[in-house]
Amino acid sequence: MYQSTQPDLIEALDFAKKNVLSNLYSHNIGKIVNFYPGTQTADVELMQVKKYNGQLYPSTLLSKIPVCIYGSSDAQITLPDLTNTICIILTFDRNVSAFMKTGERYEPDTSRRHNITDSIALTTFFTLNNPIQDYDTDAITLRYKAIISNIINYSVIQNFGNKLLLKSTQDVEGSATYGQIQITNKINIQNNQTDLLTVLNGLIDVIKAITIQNNAVSSASQTALNNYKTEIGKLLN
Repeated sequence: MYQSTQPDLIEALDFAKKNVLSNLYSHNIGKIVNFYPGTQTADVELMQVKKYNGQLYPSTLLSKIPVCIYGSSDAQITLPDLTNTICIILTFDRNVSAFMKTGERYEPDTSRRHNITDSIALTTFFTLNNPIQDYDTDAITLRYKAIISNIINYSVIQNFGNKLLLKSTQDVEGSATYGQIQITNKINIQNNQTDLLTVLNGLIDVIKAITIQNNAVSSASQTALNNYKTEIGKLLN
């Protein structure tokens, strides 16, 4: 029985269907290559690769697509540096260029559907190999880490149901220094050397023990007061 080596119509249609479906999407994963804070747009590299004739090729770079900023008309939460951030790419099924230019009502260009340039970037997307560390399920957390000259600077603001915590940490070659403010029904201010309550209590004890010599504060009392002036400076300045 003769059997053709060429694909028939059904095979050709099936191949075309698979090809269309593999390249048609409304969501994708990307990495921000460049961020333009003036326009809140970014150049985004799609993490999806393309296969042609058995060879893998990187996807096209999306140029200056809008980045979704969380907020309202009068308040926003901005991020300092989006470069190398993994994001979700949302692709619209209609042309939204007119809306992005004016922010006004627009008539969709129905001749263009699922165009890759009609996308926005939604940050941030974490994978299973780089989840957020120390995720606190009891607090709303705002954290930021920056490495400047091999020094890790880390700050965090956490809003709990019964307290507010503000903390700033600096790690220099494994030696950490920090400052912290905790607000509950009381306020605690401290660093890794002392806390404000301890300093004030010590200062009060020195004031209570002040001695007067020849109508002047004695040198010993002045020295003690100056020592606590230095301690307060270390904690608050």
